[in-house]
Parts: sequence; C-alpha cells; structure tokens
Amino acid sequence: MKHILIIVGSLLLQGSLLAQGHFTMTPELDKAYTLSFDLRLVEANQLLDQAEIDDPDNVLIPYIRNYSAFLRAIVTDDKASFDAFEAQKKATLEAIKTNGDKSSPYYRYCQAEVRLQWAITRAKFGEYIGALQDVRKSYKLLKKNAELHPEFVANKKSLGVIHALVGTVPPNYAWAAKAIGLSGTIEQGLGEIEDVLQYAKTHDFAFEEETVVLYSFLQLHLRAQPDRAWKTIRSVGFDPKQSPMACFAIAGVAQYSGHTDEAIRILQQRPQGEQYLEFPYLDLMLGIAMLRKGDPKAEHSIKVFLKTTRGQHYIKQAYQLLAWNHLLNGDQVGYTTNMKLARHKGQADIEPDKAALREAKRSDMPNLTLLKARLRFDGGYSAAAYKLLADTDEHLSWSPRDQLERIYRLGRIKQQQGNSRAALRYYDQTIAQGSDSAAYFACSAALQSGIINEQEGNLQAATTAFKICLDLSPDQYKSGLHQKAKAGLNRLKKK
Repeated sequence: MKHILIIVGSLLLQGSLLAQGHFTMTPELDKAYTLSFDLRLVEANQLLDQAEIDDPDNVLIPYIRNYSAFLRAIVTDDKASFDAFEAQKKATLEAIKTNGDKSSPYYRYCQAEVRLQWAITRAKFGEYIGALQDVRKSYKLLKKNAELHPEFVANKKSLGVIHALVGTVPPNYAWAAKAIGLSGTIEQGLGEIEDVLQYAKTHDFAFEEETVVLYSFLQLHLRAQPDRAWKTIRSVGFDPKQSPMACFAIAGVAQYSGHTDEAIRILQQRPQGEQYLEFPYLDLMLGIAMLRKGDPKAEHSIKVFLKTTRGQHYIKQAYQLLAWNHLLNGDQVGYTTNMKLARHKGQADIEPDKAALREAKRSDMPNLTLLKARLRFDGGYSAAAYKLLADTDEHLSWSPRDQLERIYRLGRIKQQQGNSRAALRYYDQTIAQGSDSAAYFACSAALQSGIINEQEGNLQAATTAFKICLDLSPDQYKSGLHQKAKAGLNRLKKK
C-alpha cells in the first residue's frame, strides 16, 4: 500500500507539473494581439476562444484578452466597459498567479502590464489614488523582473515609460514619488525605449507597434521634439486605413507637429465598419483639425462625436468648439447656445473640458481676431496667423488680457517660423507684463523660452526660463506646463 501511494502521488505530481501554465506567443496569439491593437476586437476574441480550446494552459491568452478589454474601456470611455475591464483584470491576474510559470520572464511582466493598463484606465475615470497604487505595484514587478531576467527586452518598454513620466514630476511633488518607491528621469526612460526599438529592428518583437506609439508621444510631449515625433510615427509602416488606433496615433502626432492637412486626410480615410470598435474621438479630432483650417464643415464631425460617444469626457470641449465655429461664422446666438450646453453637459475632469467650462462661465465672448489666430497657429498655418495679429492696429483698443495674449501668440508664431530671436523678444515681453496675471501666457512663454535656449545651447538661460515657468501658477494648463518645464530641467542635467 505504501508503494502504491508513492506511485500515485508521483503521478499526480507529474500531472500537476505538466499542467502548469506557460507563456508562448504563438502565431495565432500574435495575430490576436495585432487585431486587438487594430480594434478588430470581435475577431481577436474569436481567435482567443479557439486558442483556449487548442492550448488551454497558455497564460498569454487571458493576458491578450485583458489588452482587448483595456482598449475597449479606453476607446469607448463608458462605465460599462470600465466595469467589464475591471472584472477581466481580476481574472487575468488570478490566472497568471495561479497557473503561470514563475520562472518565466513573462510571469511578472504580464502582471505589471495588467497593473499599468488598469492604472491608465482608473486615471481616465478619475480614480487617481488607486491608479497611483497600481503604478507602484507595476513598477515593483518590473524592477524585480529586470533583476531576474535582464535580457528580457519587453521589460524595458514599460519601465521606460514609468521612468520617463516620473522624471517629469514637478519638484514640489517629487517627495511623493520617492516616498512610494518611484524613481527615474526622462532620459533614462527614453533611452530604455530606444534600446527596445533598436532590438526590434533585428528581431521579431510582438510589441513593436505599441512601443513606437509610446516613444513618439513621449518625444512630442516630454522632449518637445514634434518633428522627431512625426518622423518616428511614420517610420514603422503603420497603415491608418487599416487600423483606427494607427489613425489615432499618426493623426494625433500630425496635429501637434503642424501637419494639419495630413491629419485631415488620415482621419477622413480611417477604416470604418462592423469589424472595428467604434471610435467616436476620431470624429472630434477631425472636427478640431478642420476648425483650425477654417473649414465650416468641422461642425458636422463634432456633432457626429456628440451623437456617438458613450463617455463623459470631451463633451464640454465639443460644445465649446461648436460655439467657436458659430462665432467664426458671425453667429453670436449659436455661440451663446452652445456655451450654455458646454456649461451643463458632460464632466470637467480633464483639461480640455475644464477650459471649456471656464469659458462657459465667462460673461464675455472671445476676441474673434485672437481666436482665429490661435486656431490657425495650432493648425500650423503660421503665416495666416501672423497676418491676423500684425497687420492691424485694432489691438490698441483691446483689454489688457487680450493685448497680453496677442504678444504671446506673436512669439509662438515667430517660434514656429524659426525666428527664435523675435520669439524670445515677444516672450520676454509676455513674462514682464503677465507674471502677475492668472492667465497662462507668461508661464507658457517661459517654457517656450527655455526650449529655444536649450536648442541653441544657452543652457543657463534655459535653466532660468524653466524655473520661471515653475514659479508661476496660472489658472489654466498649470500641470502640463510645469511637467514640461521639469522635463526640460532634467534634460539640461544631462548636458
């Protein structure tokens, strides 16, 4: 009997070992991951269903399901998708911890990615403290994984993003990041991501497209290098006609780097159909691009967004954009009507909606000339913007705030045109006249002065300008401006 029990126990143990889950990126799972990125989620999940039948012990199956649920929650922006993702997140973490091979580099990496995706989603839905806790858990998993598996390249992708973002934390909040165990610099993070992209040039790397998108966005917003970001996003061979996410990424960088005509073309040719998850924000992006160009048909795209979105974000901004479109076409009643809607519809959790609400609460209408110039500049049409502001004396009767904005926008236009000397003169005027103003113009002028001086090698002047930016506390865009100024100071430490 003793020998029989030993044999039975041995067989049971062997069976348990054989049943241990594994992490294998098969061609089918690689395709499911790509289909998820392309928002063809039904097809992706069909492949995953079949994979569960063929290879039930492959723990990458629930991981890719989690990625699909994450994208659905982010794109649809609705509570039902958020709740579904939360349930999927719990099931995925349980599957990894229970069945995953603890010796695999994917064991901690997949848990960290799930935590990071959940953090991004929680932050979008206003759960900031919980999001920070998940970032911390993700970071600890990635750090441990890097110690155990230093050769595992995918680890650097996520660590790089966290290191870069931590490097932008303003000085007055740096203690908080340190207290919860987070550390890093922008250059450290971007360097890690660059290592991943270099590896992907000579190896089959499943997460290459995702890494390129992350890198281009970080170049754009943390390095203040829109031209390099545009070159990066165009280098990977994305086809925006086949993927709404590729369309979002390329058009997003295009809009921020002055390629508005290209953004409009890409957004108008985006893929649509039952096989794709509906992505209403792309209609809003198209409306914004067309408004910047001065195309009155922008209204149609903005209204499509309002009709199709299931979320609460960007709604106030959409009504503000409709109001601007009416004002630009001489319809003050339409402006007032839409600004009332901006005041009462949607939520004010993100900066574009907060800005719309601030304007909706004002009793006066925007300065029409400044509004036109701002839109043309944001679209990259600097010559048209300059003509609006420079070829008239009407500003002599403007309010002090509008006159301050005019000087600031002239600086931005000259910077866009490559005339840094003129830009710096306008920025100096803006800082001198606007440092005591609640408006963001002086703070942004200081940031841009820092960027120009950094690019020209005037490191002491750049440092001074970035510090001025951090010393100012405008009522709008403060967090983003301070983040970029901190990023600038961190870049200068490396020079």
